Amino acid sequence: MPYKNLISDVLAAHADQILQGQNYEEPYTRLFPEDKSLPPLLNLAEQVKETLQPVSPPNAFKEQLQRDLMAAARLKQAQAEQQNESSLFVPLLISAAIALMGLMFLRLRQQSAA
Repeated sequence: MPYKNLISDVLAAHADQILQGQNYEEPYTRLFPEDKSLPPLLNLAEQVKETLQPVSPPNAFKEQLQRDLMAAARLKQAQAEQQNESSLFVPLLISAAIALMGLMFLRLRQQSAA
């Protein structure tokens, strides 16, 4: 595994641990003592976590989003049902035309035999 990928994995693991309320910065810096850019990056990750505040949408937004999603789902379902109905119409029309042609052919044959 290339060294850059390894450091990226270390930073990702550190970020996950910060989100879980843990901090293992020291073991990471001991694992890679020659990498002078790692401690500032780990520190930056902690500062970002402390600075950012969780955001949750207002209830009105959640309710409107739910209504919009339900309306979109109903519309999509109605369109699918309409498409199924129209897809049955064409084969029925073709079958009826073939049956009608068969009846006409039978009628002509009976007339020519008589």
